[in-house]
Amino acid sequence: MPNLMTRTALLSIVALLFIHAADAQLGFGAKASQNVKVELLAEQSGIQPGSPFTVGVRFELEPDWHIYWYNMGPGVGLPTEVEWELPEGFTAGPLQWPAPDRFITPAGDEDLISYGYHDEVMLMAVITPPTTLEAGSSVELKATVSWLACKESCIPGSANPALTLPVVADVAEVNASHRDLFVAMRAKLPVTHEAWEFSATRTSTDATLIVPIPEAARGSEFGEITFFPEVDGVFDAQRGFSISEEAERIVITLPYVEEIESLPERIGGVLTAANSWGDEGPHALLVDIGIGSASSASAAVDLAAPASLGTILLYLLMAFGGGILLNLMPCVLPVLSIKVMDFVKQAGDEAGHAWRHGVVFLAGVLVSFWAIAAVVIGLKVAGMSVGWAFQFQYPGFVYALVAVLFVFGLSLFGIFEVGLALTTVGGEVTHRSGLTGSFFSGLLATVVATPCMAPAMAPAVAFGMAQPAIVTVLIFTALGVGMALPYMLLSAFPSLLRFVPRPGAWMETLKQFLGFMLMGAVVWLLWVLAWQVNPDGLTAVLGSLIVLALAAWILGRWATPAREGRVRNLARLAAAILLVGGLWYGFDRIGNSPPLEAGAVADEDQKIAWVSFDPEAIPALRRGGKAVFVDFTARWCLTCQANEKVAFTRAVGERMEALDVVPMKADWTRRDETIAAALAEHGRNGVPLYVLYPADITSAPIILPQLLTEGIVLDALEQAIPN
Repeated sequence: MPNLMTRTALLSIVALLFIHAADAQLGFGAKASQNVKVELLAEQSGIQPGSPFTVGVRFELEPDWHIYWYNMGPGVGLPTEVEWELPEGFTAGPLQWPAPDRFITPAGDEDLISYGYHDEVMLMAVITPPTTLEAGSSVELKATVSWLACKESCIPGSANPALTLPVVADVAEVNASHRDLFVAMRAKLPVTHEAWEFSATRTSTDATLIVPIPEAARGSEFGEITFFPEVDGVFDAQRGFSISEEAERIVITLPYVEEIESLPERIGGVLTAANSWGDEGPHALLVDIGIGSASSASAAVDLAAPASLGTILLYLLMAFGGGILLNLMPCVLPVLSIKVMDFVKQAGDEAGHAWRHGVVFLAGVLVSFWAIAAVVIGLKVAGMSVGWAFQFQYPGFVYALVAVLFVFGLSLFGIFEVGLALTTVGGEVTHRSGLTGSFFSGLLATVVATPCMAPAMAPAVAFGMAQPAIVTVLIFTALGVGMALPYMLLSAFPSLLRFVPRPGAWMETLKQFLGFMLMGAVVWLLWVLAWQVNPDGLTAVLGSLIVLALAAWILGRWATPAREGRVRNLARLAAAILLVGGLWYGFDRIGNSPPLEAGAVADEDQKIAWVSFDPEAIPALRRGGKAVFVDFTARWCLTCQANEKVAFTRAVGERMEALDVVPMKADWTRRDETIAAALAEHGRNGVPLYVLYPADITSAPIILPQLLTEGIVLDALEQAIPN
């Protein structure tokens, strides 16, 4: 192992030089060296209680001197380190490292390559203060900083910069003297960019990173392209990375180090271009891609590639099975009341008529699924990406569903009779067999079921949403047929209905009782809205429901056949005005009620100390030896909420803390492109999704099942972090 031996010998020599340099020049632990100046800066002029703010450790280096990145490279060096000393209640996020430069140091027959910074650099971090700070007081922040500065020789250094900031009641102003520096350093941070995608392959000797060039950036002069791997000891930079820039893509070949024990499962690091990545592109791209898979948009491209007939049939079968299992998901429960009454009604039909209900119910289900497919196809043509149950990310849609379920709940309670034929719970009026009600049941069942993602559905939906239009429609059709199958079987075999009691006076009591299920769905949806709009918007929704209830009461009281024609017409006109006015008011207020800022609303008692999802922080945390557990969830996803109660227990939270696992929550209640891209990276288009990133950054993420128990989560934690 010549490389390993050379490196060990060099590090030993350098260590001796460190001791000599420390004794002769600095005294070990000196505040700073003459070639490096360090200071602690804050972006804001003060601290607002509970409001995160950014601080930075600024390094100013003499010409030709450099310090090191967190991966110092295959040459000699030591990573720069920052340890925070914060007051009680303060927490610090991971260090934000600007993209490094590459340094080549002559060393006999083989030049040494290292990664780091020269001239000026600032390592930033987000500090979150407690909410209990008192305005008018002051807070001192400290850090212990150590580095190795190299030119022709290397000199270690350390410092303990400190910073005192006042606590202010209002929003703290940006410190004008430091504004430009923070802006400049943020511009150098590596980022994920929606226009730039990655894929990766490997052989027994090397890995290949493929970077398609977006159309808008083709023809740009990128200048020198450099790849900085996030960890040493995997790819051999001393042998050189082969970078080939073609017309439509960039191909980077990364040979493995000779002493590698196992082939890597992912490629992580930073990719820089001397002239930035196009006119509007960033300076540095963050690379984090599983080998043999694709990240974010690349995953969609791979899924959308022409699929074989066998592949399509496999996904159709998965969609069909997922549709059947969708009936067992909690999202469908609110509309089961409608189907219960429907089957009671069918039990009283003449023989041979019941099968029609199953067919019409299937038609209603299919129409809903086809409508969703049409929207997905339309948005894809418009260049947008969507996920399963995307409509629930829009408060206006949730409010519309609240209004529909609320009105039909009032109908079940007997407040008014108009529309009973639609829900198949009343008289026949002009629909002798209640077929219109079966169709409506199919429509509503699909709409309410979409917040859930049944087992086997996730890969089928992701495949269908990325495929050409005809395949998308086929996948959604298979979902619909699977979902409607149990109802079709009950309707096709009337003998099964003999177990259902015959219609009678008891139906009115059951009808009103089942109305409470719809009202339960209304409460659930209002809870979802509470996380999508502010309290004023939610109050407006409740007020509009009172207006809708008044309209329903007027219909039930004065628009009945027993009233004379003029009274009925006036009642219908008044009800229509109230209905339109109430809905207009609700939609208008929701549109003008943005959600509260994150953290402004207290969540329920948390058994796990969740932090907000930050995909760019995950590699840094893993490099620091921490595993990361990401919960992709949404308030409208009942499966997610069920898992929250069953699996994310206090015992799980305590075990995460003991194993130093960082729990992140990716809340997709409202549309979020960052979360959508992260879902697509794992081949998903909906929630729930649970991903555990092991502390070993070379290990692939672990995907947990969609239905969790406490034991499943604990077992996964032990697997990712062996004792």
